[in-house]
Amino acid sequence: MANLRAVTHGAHLPTAVRNGIVRSFMTNLQPRQLQYLIPPGEQAFKAWIAKKKAATNAVVGYDFDVLEDKELRILWLGKPNPSSAVILFLHGA
Repeated sequence: MANLRAVTHGAHLPTAVRNGIVRSFMTNLQPRQLQYLIPPGEQAFKAWIAKKKAATNAVVGYDFDVLEDKELRILWLGKPNPSSAVILFLHGA
């Protein structure tokens, strides 16, 4: 159905297929199963940075800060600057 909609509305077919697969996973799998399939945030962030570097040939700085509880991490894009604004994104909230 999504593929037909993509073709009739001029959407990019591979993107529509990928979105359908992801939607199916998110609907039918339990959170523990998703955590098994999806890489940890730090690993996904590093892969994303490497992909951006390869695509743009630009120097993309990043850093990780581990908070006091040793469980939470802040993933910085660019070098952390205490006087700059910080956007806190709480996914799933």
